[in-house]
Amino acid sequence: MSYISVISSKVEFDWKKIIKIAAFVAIISISIFLAISVRRSMIDEAKSPLESIMYLIVGYFASAYNRLALVLSNSLVIPNQGTMYNSLLNILSPPFSNQFSFLKIGDLIGLSEPVVGTDAWIESFSSVSTTGLNPAFNWFTIFGIVYSDFGFYYPVYFLLYGILSGYAWKNYMQKSFLGIALYPWIVLSIFAWWGAENVYIAKRETVIIILIAVFHCALSVYIGIIRRK
Repeated sequence: MSYISVISSKVEFDWKKIIKIAAFVAIISISIFLAISVRRSMIDEAKSPLESIMYLIVGYFASAYNRLALVLSNSLVIPNQGTMYNSLLNILSPPFSNQFSFLKIGDLIGLSEPVVGTDAWIESFSSVSTTGLNPAFNWFTIFGIVYSDFGFYYPVYFLLYGILSGYAWKNYMQKSFLGIALYPWIVLSIFAWWGAENVYIAKRETVIIILIAVFHCALSVYIGIIRRK
């Protein structure tokens, strides 16, 4: 999508055709993913094709919102719950913070070190298991994760999320480098709201994208000044 954005910023395209192509690619990609997952389920768990498909539908969709209901009723505790790290990782522990400790805002304000990566993923299975449900289905949706961090103040998070998305969209339509770099990432993050590792906007990649865009802008201004001289 970023590639299409860069090209379309220079050449006029038929957006209806682009949307159709993007939808076709998305359908093919999802179909391949589902086919591989069904095949793996048939081999690993000896399920029929129909059972495997139903298992995936329940596992990737229905059960995620079932787990969300448990989070809202305080019956399920998510790894790092209440630390804000799940929702604000890129702010509390931004890129390069391992090399420069002064960047670790989470440490500076007294938050405990989060469980990250594989450890957090493994712990999520245990969290679901304690409720008596199938631990294989360990997706909570973005709503469950943000609620576990902020409680009933979670609408503020989504309000700011919406403001950032609108700002990225505005810059995207103006064909600025920031919009072209950031908006496709936000679209991806929204598409993943229902999934497991779904707060994509909180990933460190968001900060990296913004830094690259700022650097590009500064470099463009510098080159413009040099040319005028």
